[in-house]
Amino acid sequence: MTEEQLPTTDHTADEDEGRNDRLRTVLAVVLVLLVLLLIGLSVFVARVLAPAGKPTAQEVPEGLQWILSIYGYGPTDFEHIIAPNDTAIAPDGTIWVLDGQRGRVLAFGPDGDYTGRLIDTGPPAQGAGKLYAPSGLDVDEDGNVFVADYGRNSVLLFRPDGALVREWEVPLPLDVDVTGDRIAVSTRSGVALFTRDAELIGLVGTWGAGPEQFDMPRGVAQDELGNLFVADTHNRRVKAYSPDGELEWVFPESHRDASAISTQSAPGEPFQTPSGMTIDGSGRLVLVDPFNLQIIVLDPARKGAEVGRYGEHGTKDGLFFYPTGISYDSARDWFAIADTSNDRAQVVRIVGSGGGLPGAARRAFVGPLRLCAIPLILLLLAVVLLVMRRRSRDGLEDQAQAEAADGSHGSPPQEELSR
Repeated sequence: MTEEQLPTTDHTADEDEGRNDRLRTVLAVVLVLLVLLLIGLSVFVARVLAPAGKPTAQEVPEGLQWILSIYGYGPTDFEHIIAPNDTAIAPDGTIWVLDGQRGRVLAFGPDGDYTGRLIDTGPPAQGAGKLYAPSGLDVDEDGNVFVADYGRNSVLLFRPDGALVREWEVPLPLDVDVTGDRIAVSTRSGVALFTRDAELIGLVGTWGAGPEQFDMPRGVAQDELGNLFVADTHNRRVKAYSPDGELEWVFPESHRDASAISTQSAPGEPFQTPSGMTIDGSGRLVLVDPFNLQIIVLDPARKGAEVGRYGEHGTKDGLFFYPTGISYDSARDWFAIADTSNDRAQVVRIVGSGGGLPGAARRAFVGPLRLCAIPLILLLLAVVLLVMRRRSRDGLEDQAQAEAADGSHGSPPQEELSR
């Protein structure tokens, strides 16, 4: 390299630096525009999700967030839900509502819109595969629907499209829970455990008021470890069993039978008629008490110690009138309540049910909010890749310039070498 060429090199470096400045400016503008776009999209999605007639914060009891209410799928009386007695939520967010009065099960999307799917076997009847007096409901990981029918003495399994798969005999079933490879069915006098092929595994309890006896248990739930929890309704208590069927705890330890029902629990007695129950994202037991008109949360790690209770009596959205069934959507962190005497299902949230940061991260990829979460993550990845690529190019250019400088100062010109 000759002395005459050096100014040209400096001029090229200045041009490169100018291009870099312009590129950084354009990148910053693009990032700002994308962030503004995501904010606008978030606001739009939030407004779309907010249903008409949403109650004000003052109208909803403290600790409870109302999401939406489902009254049916049309204006006619037949299209309305009447006295629903249970709900179940499929992995895709479909909310199944048991319309026990008419002997049918209806499917609604997470937005509350009717999906068109309906399990309706005709007028309540005793024929094979017919729903007569359905009392409990659950959905497995494939979206199959299990219905406990108290009037038919059986449990029926339907595909998501409503086709009957099988039916097997269970005397006076009240509720059903499907977790892993085990089906738990609460009956008038205890709990029957089955395999997924409807083969009997064993029985838990007998009829009565003793510590290991039951009287009309209307709620049953299992956790991922196989622990069994039962709402012993007419004995006004909740009980927990190990996966092997051993009694772990009873809450409360003392109880009165349901013949002493009043409008409120007596001092020191947490329940009137504990009924439908589920397990939330924090591993807590969440149940509804129709006569207390509330959602009650228990901590199974502390032998059923009460964590909190939510809800008040009323007919407005966000209030309850004889709630009997409950289910939990871990992906969206909300509950579907069978608000029986209000002829509707309500979707609500309660504090502390989401399972912390892992639960929040999982929910970010489910439902309409993924429209914001996924683009934002992709944007951040793109920015990181651009920065890394730019640094790599700058490093190569710096290395090339350094080598060129070393060559011009440390090596004699070609003309001198030729001499």
